[in-house]
Amino acid sequence: MVLILPGGGRWGMIYFPRIQVLRALAANAVALSHLAIIEQKYSATTLLPRELISAGHIGVNCFFVVSGFIMANIVQREPSARRFLLARISRIYPTYWFYTVIVLAIFWTTPAIVNSSATIEPTLWKSFLLWPDAALPLLNVGWSLIYEMWFYLVLFGAIVLRLDLAIVLCVWTIALIFAPSATTPETAVVFSPLGFLFIAGAAVGLLVNSGFKRGRAAALAIGCVALVAGTIFWLRSYQVGIETAWIWMGLPFALIVYGCSSPGSSKADKSLIEDLGDASYSLYLGHILTLSALGRLYSLYPGRSSIVGLFFLLTCMIAANIAAIFSYRLLERPLIAAVRSQAGKAHGSCKDLSINVSRHP
Repeated sequence: MVLILPGGGRWGMIYFPRIQVLRALAANAVALSHLAIIEQKYSATTLLPRELISAGHIGVNCFFVVSGFIMANIVQREPSARRFLLARISRIYPTYWFYTVIVLAIFWTTPAIVNSSATIEPTLWKSFLLWPDAALPLLNVGWSLIYEMWFYLVLFGAIVLRLDLAIVLCVWTIALIFAPSATTPETAVVFSPLGFLFIAGAAVGLLVNSGFKRGRAAALAIGCVALVAGTIFWLRSYQVGIETAWIWMGLPFALIVYGCSSPGSSKADKSLIEDLGDASYSLYLGHILTLSALGRLYSLYPGRSSIVGLFFLLTCMIAANIAAIFSYRLLERPLIAAVRSQAGKAHGSCKDLSINVSRHP
């Protein structure tokens, strides 16, 4: 990930190659969890263990901590609230809308195959605006983006009011500890304990930004061991879900993110997994469409042995990642560049908003 940060009167770049690796692994964990569901639905043989369905929660936990880390670095160097908000909107909405429109078109033509297990029908405008709702968004994975947009609004408020980010994080933490019971979808997001994950990542961002560099390797090792142990305890608990995953994974992921916070050079000849990190958002949004299409095709295949099933699983993961790379290069990146360029021209600050979107924050 490249952060385009204003400093010394000009835009600078900080590249975190290992954070890119984390993003790639997190997105693939989510894809793998949904592949386990697809396999159960369409395959005659089940090779993936049922526990893998919970891998999606692990991936989302990682995304929230990474997001907090990145946003803390940006907020500390971004004096313009408008520019910050425009960058966040252009980062999230255009690509999300593209995939949501595809799901909506499928829903209108064949409603039975879209969110067939849902008990509550989503509100269309809330799905498009990522507004909290009692139902999941039309594009189911958009639920996490609702929390993401809330996190961004908190930081936007901090910039507008010129508040110290460390103080904001402390107040936010206290508010979550003593939060009342949620009575509406909106308060369920505002007072969600998932905010602790974002706060943990932001705290790591503040630490790294202060110049602290010691013990990264040890933090990474301890974090990985703690993550494995925490995941085992979480899976064996009676409350396996995203609502409890943060308890076991928040601190381990904070340690892992700190261990991966060494900056590097933004080189053109990146590794494949760094490329996948670039495409992680496209993979997150689009993988269900790819996996579902392949699952339906696979269900028509007459001889579905274990070998064929293994080939199907590998094909699904490879196809989802290839589709994500194409989506990132041909759709996501051009959309972000176009929106930021137009926003910059409209507000007379094209120079400020036309940031490097090859690896946009």
